[in-house]
Amino acid sequence: AAANTVALEVVFHALQMWPVAAIVVWAFSTFPQAAQWLPSVFPAVSHIGWLAFFGITLIIAHIALKPVERSWEQQQRLVADVSHELKTPVAVIRSNVDIISQNPDSTVSSQEKWLGYIKAETERLSTLITSMLFLAKTEDERSKSAAFSRIDFSELCEETVLPFESICFEKGLSLEYTIQPGIFINGNADLLKQLVVIFMDNACKYSDPNKPVIFSLSEKQELAVMSVTDYGKVIVPEEAKHIFERFYRADSARSHSGYGLGLSIAKTIIDAHGAKVSLASGNENGTVFTCTFKKDK
Repeated sequence: AAANTVALEVVFHALQMWPVAAIVVWAFSTFPQAAQWLPSVFPAVSHIGWLAFFGITLIIAHIALKPVERSWEQQQRLVADVSHELKTPVAVIRSNVDIISQNPDSTVSSQEKWLGYIKAETERLSTLITSMLFLAKTEDERSKSAAFSRIDFSELCEETVLPFESICFEKGLSLEYTIQPGIFINGNADLLKQLVVIFMDNACKYSDPNKPVIFSLSEKQELAVMSVTDYGKVIVPEEAKHIFERFYRADSARSHSGYGLGLSIAKTIIDAHGAKVSLASGNENGTVFTCTFKKDK
């Protein structure tokens, strides 16, 4: 892994220099006498000119390769984040296996507690891997695998939101929803269901007890507007800037469980549908995630 990293860094720096080399080769092949007569006729000007030429070329190359550098940094951060997130479940599984190993004559029922912990952590690992595979897909791969069609978004939202009524009841919350019928958009049904589930699941997790979780779908001119509101701890502007980043979780009041991938997946689904998302959070109106889609006429 270390050798691959070094090799990639060498390639990256080589890419930064190739425009300079290409222009220099072109200049001297087109004007072969330049190397001989420029320094002798205009020694000071030629030297300053060449330095300026090289400087400007390096700046242009650096600007052109900025997206590559940013992508490389994001990839390194992603690998580091995944490695960090894997440590805890692996450590828990290993510890529970060690406990079971210390009692080789025990029955399965007597070890049910430790086996339950192992099962829970493997399920968490499975969720992490599935989420990462989804996020690792390129935009082209997602567009090929996701079939888009005309979707009755009103019906889809109603079918997806209603099951959360029992979840809210168990958590001491109330579910309020207003879904305007007959709203159609062009999209992928499975991804849109996943999107609604992510926002509803977040709202149920983070809303304070005895508060409502509010779902709304309405049309506004040529747009379909979906919003989910919870009345948990306010998300401050500094946290809101990073809320859709992978593995980002706000303070402990909004970090009950999970890996911090849900909203990142939601943002990916939103982008795939050419939609937009916004966040508003305050004590009076709660935390509101709003998604706007273009209606399909």
